[in-house]
Amino acid sequence: MIARALDLLVPPSCAACGLPGGALCAGCRGALRPIPAPACGGCGHPVPIPVTRCPACRPALLWARQAVLYAGPAPRLVAALKDRRRRALARVVADLLATVPRPPAGAVLVPVPLGARRMRERGFNQSLLIAEALGARWGAPVEDVLARVREEAPQRGASADARARQVAAAFAVRPG
Repeated sequence: MIARALDLLVPPSCAACGLPGGALCAGCRGALRPIPAPACGGCGHPVPIPVTRCPACRPALLWARQAVLYAGPAPRLVAALKDRRRRALARVVADLLATVPRPPAGAVLVPVPLGARRMRERGFNQSLLIAEALGARWGAPVEDVLARVREEAPQRGASADARARQVAAAFAVRPG
């Protein structure tokens, strides 16, 4: 009831462009670009010819996919979820992710944990919210089995190599 009253006073706006309306307007949703085919069978990155594993694949990674290129409205959508605490966008992101091929049978969705400081600032883990919404759509289990053992600086704007160095040894499997 309070949310409806707030919607009347301050109508929801598109997370990417700010226009009044839904969480992601039709124009911004249409501007999101799917990953072009062919894609690597391991990490899902675009490749010139179909391959089972590409040079960018991490050895321990069995399967990963992204729904859209991280360009256009996509970065603003993610920033609104994380920085402006628009939790409802987790369902929008999960809807986008639900368009990619399902993971292999028996796969488990594992959200990336936040550090304690970031969790206090944000009040929620966007990765967990997305995994729960996507898991419900796919009927896939979500296992919160990772722990962050080292806090790092925000990765936004860092190169791929710098991001890889930052997260090396930053996570561990929870006991049990």
